Amino acid sequence: MPVDRQTYFYSWAILSLLALAVYLGEDSIAAKVIAGTLAVAGLYIGGKLVPRGHVSPEGKAVFITGCDTGFGNGLARRLDGCGFTVFAGCYIPDDPDAQQLAKETSSRLTIVPLDVTSDESVEDARDMVKAGLQRQRAELWAVVNNAGIWRWGLIEWTTIKQYKQVAEVNVYGMIRVTQAFLPLIRRAKGRIVNVGSIGGLWTIPYISSYFMTKYAVESFSDALRFEMNPWGVKVVLVEPGEYGKLTGIALHSRESTLAVSEPLWDGMRDDLRRDYGREYFDGHVQRLHQAREACWDDLTPVLDAMLDAVASGRPKHRYLIGELSTYYSKFKFSLLPSWMTDWTLYKLDEPFPKPAALREKHD
Repeated sequence: MPVDRQTYFYSWAILSLLALAVYLGEDSIAAKVIAGTLAVAGLYIGGKLVPRGHVSPEGKAVFITGCDTGFGNGLARRLDGCGFTVFAGCYIPDDPDAQQLAKETSSRLTIVPLDVTSDESVEDARDMVKAGLQRQRAELWAVVNNAGIWRWGLIEWTTIKQYKQVAEVNVYGMIRVTQAFLPLIRRAKGRIVNVGSIGGLWTIPYISSYFMTKYAVESFSDALRFEMNPWGVKVVLVEPGEYGKLTGIALHSRESTLAVSEPLWDGMRDDLRRDYGREYFDGHVQRLHQAREACWDDLTPVLDAMLDAVASGRPKHRYLIGELSTYYSKFKFSLLPSWMTDWTLYKLDEPFPKPAALREKHD
């Protein structure tokens, strides 16, 4: 729930007065530390009082990857409705979802064929955007790196090829697009918006091929933000939590989850299938179905954050999006020792079948 400006003002005033009182009242190191801590908290809250403003969409264009479905599709519609010129990168431009996007938006929106894993495709997209900018007499204000894929599987089950496939889209695709469009963004003193995930903040086992790419997105974005600061370019991270059901990744339906699960089992070595067993494998598939049902049903908070990242005069460095459980998990995995967080994950594993070879040893 958003906090109103009046609440921020009162909080800032109280913290500032407390800091001053502690600083003047005690001449000890402890008092100075407490006063300094209160002052920093007051500065943080005081920053919330400064109006962030919004940029005018006139003459500004945004290039978005992964607009076939999900976040990218929704953001393209929102930005078009706000008056921005939109270049919507779609992996399958003839797909009904992409065609519907074109039909239901204004002439300011252009569908751009895009495969982020291909140098040639990204270069063609850049040339198409450049030509569109000239026609529209616009500058490229923002690039939103949204394209991504998702796969699951224990590390022992996942091939190097599968790890590379996920990284090629989620990491190298982001880098490829960023490098291609940065000269245009620098010229406009615009911004790069990277869509990460809570998976870049903590790791859930059995999905390492996806989560490790989101850690890479965090690192890449932090480095890029520092490097682009002299150019006046802002770099923003959007970190959604538990929205997989509403995106184009494999969690969005039971059928899509099965579609990526069966090839995983079929491609497993015979000794691994024997040691783990089909019952153990199916238990993980069932967990994925349960995780999908626990996902949020409304994309609005994510789209609001992405829109703010593009259109705010002072965007945040990071937008963590979720409910109370998301913030609790961030606290838990950031501050608690690993033996404690591991224990909570072990407890979540208990209701599910054990690997076949381990069951045989206990029988």
